Amino acid sequence: MVVQDLWYHTVWTARHLWRGGSGLNGRLRDLLFIRLEWQARASKGSKHDTWFRWRFLEEWADPRAVQALRGVLAHYDAEDTWHALLAVMDLFRWLAIETAQHWGFAYPVDGDAFGRS
Repeated sequence: MVVQDLWYHTVWTARHLWRGGSGLNGRLRDLLFIRLEWQARASKGSKHDTWFRWRFLEEWADPRAVQALRGVLAHYDAEDTWHALLAVMDLFRWLAIETAQHWGFAYPVDGDAFGRS
């Protein structure tokens, strides 16, 4: 459900940008950080401490994800928001695929394909 929710909000954000808006949908950030937490627990154990509201992220999250987060924060303008939106999509995708593989779940490719179109 989180995967479909994220792809829905990427489309919503893109429509908002096409209509002249700017800024990422806050729900995208929340869904991305939920996925960061799940990926950390999948790779480091289900009891791995991810802190409240993702505090100390640099200490518990995958270093690759922490590095990729630099690209998901946008200035409040449309061009930078487009770049950040694409970065959110890329980061979420690999976190979701890796987490699904770890737990033996199928990644919902159909929802992902919709998000790419």
